[in-house]
Amino acid sequence: MTKEALHYYNQVKKKFPLHQKEEKQFLESFKQTLHHYSKNHPQISYDDYIQIFGEPYAIISSYYEHIESEYIIEQMKIKKSFIKN
Repeated sequence: MTKEALHYYNQVKKKFPLHQKEEKQFLESFKQTLHHYSKNHPQISYDDYIQIFGEPYAIISSYYEHIESEYIIEQMKIKKSFIKN
């Protein structure tokens, strides 16, 4: 993976609010997509990745639009209980 692709991936990853099994699977798949894309287009810049794949927050928003709200609520409750303790 190119430096630009890795930078873009890291920007997406660090903005995810949750890092459970499902998010990790999505991120791994997304990383593979970026790896293959960067292999075929090694000269593109970080800004090109944004134009092609979208802003990091847009990717996260799109991911959560396709996840059931019950899962999100349960994960937030779990996270909140860890923070309290």
